[in-house]
Amino acid sequence: MKLVVTPEAIERELKIGIQVNHANDLDQFISQLNVDLEGPEDLQIKDTYYDTPCGLLHEKGLAVRIRNVADSYIMTVKIKVDDEIGISSRREWHVGVKNAELDPDYLRQIPVPISLRPVLKNNVLQPLFKNHFDRLEWILKVKETKMSLAFDSGFTVAGSRQSPISELELELINGEIDVLIETGMSVADLIPSYMAFISKAERGHRILQQSNPMEDRRPECRFRLLKWMGRSLDPLSGPNFREASEALIKIGDPEAISQFLGQIRNKTIPLGLARWMITKARYWSPS
Repeated sequence: MKLVVTPEAIERELKIGIQVNHANDLDQFISQLNVDLEGPEDLQIKDTYYDTPCGLLHEKGLAVRIRNVADSYIMTVKIKVDDEIGISSRREWHVGVKNAELDPDYLRQIPVPISLRPVLKNNVLQPLFKNHFDRLEWILKVKETKMSLAFDSGFTVAGSRQSPISELELELINGEIDVLIETGMSVADLIPSYMAFISKAERGHRILQQSNPMEDRRPECRFRLLKWMGRSLDPLSGPNFREASEALIKIGDPEAISQFLGQIRNKTIPLGLARWMITKARYWSPS
């Protein structure tokens, strides 16, 4: 079996967080988009993430996962690259495997950093946590750009602890990243939401370490405060509406403060917040 890579071996993804109570209306919202639309396909997904007991791969920006959908198993390796205007970007490899066990022969083929090669070669990786979620997935075509839009709802589970998953992911299949971003903002216009920055891999490692994202050091620059705001609204952080409010105030956008601050203080995610966050990320990103 040959190793399979994604187009250009790069995954580019925009993540939008939504509250679970809006999920039932999502199909109706998506149908309002002015795009060519296929779906949705309804999938039940189980992921198992592997790492060293101390999380060495995650620390170095690498994730190893086996995904089970129906009777198929796919082993995936992801290597994080620099964020692009708030878009998650990762080099990514996929290969079909027989069951939920790692295939060391294929792991050895992945061109990981030299310092991590012994970790993949010496069979020291262990299953650390799992994702169990339902996925509704649409295929969208806008002009010449094709993308997937997926809504994931479920849990990340590590031992007896768990954290909810409730997020939309727009992933570029081919075409222009700007079209994907504009489509993401159109989706954000339909449902109260925020720009999300916590991956499923980070969610699992945080649960294992019993580490709340809000215990990290609060940043100073606007772009990182924007990410902090998104992280504070994630279920893994509570959500922590107080931290989101303080980040918005520190960002210092008078129009956004007037439009969103009252609702956030009332522990509500405002309609239009995600569009504002995505727009500002394009201008404030240091990349």
